[in-house]
Amino acid sequence: MDGIGLSAWVGVAGFALGVINTGWLIYSSRVRLRVTAIWAVYDGTGVIRTSRHASAAEKEPKGHFGVQVVNAGRVPVFVDEVGVCTPGRKARIRRLLGLRWEPEERSLILNDAFKDISLPQELPPGAKLYIRAASGAKDKPGMTKHGWVYAETQDARMFCARHEFF
Repeated sequence: MDGIGLSAWVGVAGFALGVINTGWLIYSSRVRLRVTAIWAVYDGTGVIRTSRHASAAEKEPKGHFGVQVVNAGRVPVFVDEVGVCTPGRKARIRRLLGLRWEPEERSLILNDAFKDISLPQELPPGAKLYIRAASGAKDKPGMTKHGWVYAETQDARMFCARHEFF
């Protein structure tokens, strides 16, 4: 292989590595939140047990419905609001396409039942946030018709997941 052919291969390899590095930087700087519905039980000793299964609400009725938000990205995120919502048909389609969407109806969980957390709250990478609704929250009008939990960031990005608790 002559000198020009070797230079061309080194140039192609450098170009390919540059494209891969740019893609990785874009991917790693995205905001990624994981949102799940939980059933939290406080046993009085400072330990809070959580479950993601709807059967836990039937087994331990003294628990609290809540939302767990995990920062799965590599950048810190400010969580502005947390609650339950009904996305509606158009919002589901926009969500599947990766576009911004607004739910039809939403019910906020305004403050934590145990007064541990207030919003907005900064979440560093890998950190978890538990927001627990008051014990009678699922009996409030409008709460039972919502089948999704959501978290919204300060820059109006919404992350959501289905739940089966009520």
